[in-house]
Amino acid sequence: MFIVGGLMMGVICAFASKTIMENKGYTDTTTYILLGFFLGIIGVIIAATKPDLNVAGARLGTPVQTSTGNSNVEALKMYKELLDSGAITQEEFDEKKRQLLGL
Repeated sequence: MFIVGGLMMGVICAFASKTIMENKGYTDTTTYILLGFFLGIIGVIIAATKPDLNVAGARLGTPVQTSTGNSNVEALKMYKELLDSGAITQEEFDEKKRQLLGL
């Protein structure tokens, strides 16, 4: 009975880890499936703490929409905050700054 319960828990945690990693934009989820299966909830926690690749791509690839519309000043402030936090590089910031200011 305990073996069946352990296997079910492993499968559930493996599926949860796989789903988390796919939602974060990772394509190779095999490692996290194994972590979820063999380590259980610890594997899920490891998967949950990985950075989200979708957010980084969305920040740099699409125009910024604000509640007041597409404001270049607000977008530039947001990119400066991302630069200060280390989420983007100086080169990425300079590129977006040129795009926003039309230089």
